[in-house]
Amino acid sequence: MRFHELARVTVPSMGIGEEWSTLALDPDPLWASWQARQHSAFQGHPNYRVDVRGTNHQSFGNLYSAFTIMLNRGLLDQATYDWLMDEYFNIELPSDESNRLTAKYAVAFLKTVLAANRGIRVT
Repeated sequence: MRFHELARVTVPSMGIGEEWSTLALDPDPLWASWQARQHSAFQGHPNYRVDVRGTNHQSFGNLYSAFTIMLNRGLLDQATYDWLMDEYFNIELPSDESNRLTAKYAVAFLKTVLAANRGIRVT
């Protein structure tokens, strides 16, 4: 989305993604600034940004599980699976952990913003 389109977001928001230092390594300038760009554009309050160290884009989905299922069902050979795992998951934080953190932050955000339940701590 373009900046002016993101700026139409006027509700409370929270973006969760890769940390700045990881994004800055991407040769495509669009992705390198994505987290900061959306956070800057959103007009709603509160507007939170969570950068998760040791992750990449694929950390926030189930691609890891999908590749494993594809290998187990014979849809991928071992060499392709190994290449995919090295290409997409050569990261510090496993997908299960990044998904757990995303869920904790999302629940805390929703309880705090929608339910006005102050004092929520994410650990």
